[in-house]
Amino acid sequence: MDRVAKVLVYATRHDEEVLVFEHVDRDAGVQVPGGTVEPDEPLPEAALRELREEVGVEAEAVELLGATDRPHPHRPVVHQRHFFHAAVDEPRDRWTHVVEGGGEDDGLTFECYWLSIGEAQSELGRDQEAYLDALA
Repeated sequence: MDRVAKVLVYATRHDEEVLVFEHVDRDAGVQVPGGTVEPDEPLPEAALRELREEVGVEAEAVELLGATDRPHPHRPVVHQRHFFHAAVDEPRDRWTHVVEGGGEDDGLTFECYWLSIGEAQSELGRDQEAYLDALA
């Protein structure tokens, strides 16, 4: 079975809010920024890139919280998911962002906003809440 390295980023502000997004054009649930690691790309750099490309937010550094394997529900592949934390100083409360970077989400529009850590634990799907406890 193939393995694909992925990163997911819990971007937080004020140590209590987590940045999430939803697709504007389709129902894909509440998500955190993340995506596939490029060949030979260090994991922290991939996390910072995905944060910038998917939601338009810059961070200076990320911290690895942990990793899990998650089989893809429809393909014979396992996603090696690496969860990162980034403290950010983002003044916007809610905004739309058109995804950049040329990946599979390129050109999609995301509605970005903040949830409390507790709200994010109940709203996130597909096991994206796996390491939120590390932030509490």
